[in-house]
Amino acid sequence: MLRLEGKNINIAVVDDQEVYHAIVKDYFQDMKEDINIYCFDSVQKLEESKVCFHIVLLDIDMPDINGIDYAREHIEKNIIFVSAHSSYIKQAFGPNVYAFIEKTDSKEMFQRQIIDVMNRIGAQKIVNLKVGNEYHKVYIKDIIYVQYIRRKTLCVKMKTKEIEVYGYSIKDFANELGNHFVYIDRDTICNIDYIFGIVKDKLILKDTNHQLRISSRRRQNVKRAYLENIKQ
Repeated sequence: MLRLEGKNINIAVVDDQEVYHAIVKDYFQDMKEDINIYCFDSVQKLEESKVCFHIVLLDIDMPDINGIDYAREHIEKNIIFVSAHSSYIKQAFGPNVYAFIEKTDSKEMFQRQIIDVMNRIGAQKIVNLKVGNEYHKVYIKDIIYVQYIRRKTLCVKMKTKEIEVYGYSIKDFANELGNHFVYIDRDTICNIDYIFGIVKDKLILKDTNHQLRISSRRRQNVKRAYLENIKQ
């Protein structure tokens, strides 16, 4: 079964009907996994939580926001939709939506879908980032680029935020992220999947308004990595 870096798996259940919270907790109780369940009756309370969730079970019919709209606005979250209305299924799916569970599904069907999603997400690589005195789990696929700021301090840029992390050199961090990141200068590494194009000495990035300068020393290597990636 799934183990994410030897740590517990955090799952958020977001539904304004508290009776469903109890049902979901019962479904998870005998799954024999290291799972922490956090229940919220609104998306706002989910957003206020400081827990890093591996999966969000999200009701589509929420009073404060439509769940489908929320998933599209928060592409970095791994969503499983939960609804009493199967008519939503056609419009529900997107790149960060892993399953659609009907509230009438049996316990066995619910558990089967959860395990399938957990195993698929478990194949994604996670890095633990030290922010202040806390560690935050971040999916490597969500990191756009990493830039050295000052001694042992890096800026990690993602789609929806950027954070400063401490205790790393750019070299050590690059080794941890793997070979899908390329140096664009001595102090900056970029996720190849986010390279939209290269114009002279500028790197044009997807999902951000930022452009990054490529050093003359790194230019050929960056172009080679970019072209090899788009051929795949």
